Amino acid sequence: MSKIFDSSIPLTGNLAKVHCLLEIEQRLQAGNRMNILDVGCIGPQPLDFWRPLIDQYAEYFTLHGIDVHGIDRGQQVVRENGWDNVRLMEGNGYRLSTGFGREVFDLVIATQVLEHMRNWEHFFVEVHTVLKPGGLLIVTFDSGDFAQAVGIVDPAKNFVKRFLAAVFGSERHWDFPLRGKDVENAAAVIGFDVVERKFFNVHPLKYLHNHLTVTERKNTFLRFWYDFEMLLNEDEAMMMSAKSYFLGAYYALRKR
Repeated sequence: MSKIFDSSIPLTGNLAKVHCLLEIEQRLQAGNRMNILDVGCIGPQPLDFWRPLIDQYAEYFTLHGIDVHGIDRGQQVVRENGWDNVRLMEGNGYRLSTGFGREVFDLVIATQVLEHMRNWEHFFVEVHTVLKPGGLLIVTFDSGDFAQAVGIVDPAKNFVKRFLAAVFGSERHWDFPLRGKDVENAAAVIGFDVVERKFFNVHPLKYLHNHLTVTERKNTFLRFWYDFEMLLNEDEAMMMSAKSYFLGAYYALRKR
């Protein structure tokens, strides 16, 4: 039985990331001791994503976190909480094998990272190298299917982003939602099999939870919202037709 929704702090307002937490929790509850890598681990509130799992299951996993900036803030959080199972380092997803070696992780996650990576396919290659055989890569990302359907793709803005990245070699302002089929095709070529695919975050519900629900009711709202969208995801044929209504995507990819 999940303990995630009983957390004393509000969970992330992104159901794809909540599902990631629940999938990891399920493996930890089964007694699987895991070596985990989180790429892009800092975020606005460093390591808040991991707090529910560390509070309940710290003895079952070692967490390695990597990010391009903000590691000092993350290390401060680790020290303040006395988390001795957390290791953080500065770096990016393009050089994972250099920093960690080959076949060392049971699980790699990257939540809301792919859309900010110009060469996310190369990132997949690096993850394939650092994962153990049969290891799992979990990614969540902004859905390009939604972006195209509602017409929020701005060609002029996209041109500027691509120009700046090409000239300055920076991904600071890179932000391009991805289509699920593109992720699946790239994963297959690199050596991953799709073991789970889901679409989450119906726009009005996400807005209601994140902006209009009072803090003390957020996790209760989240529990019912999650159950509703999981019910929708049970009908795969419908979801493949309706995926453009969902803001985000979740993929679990297993290394062959």
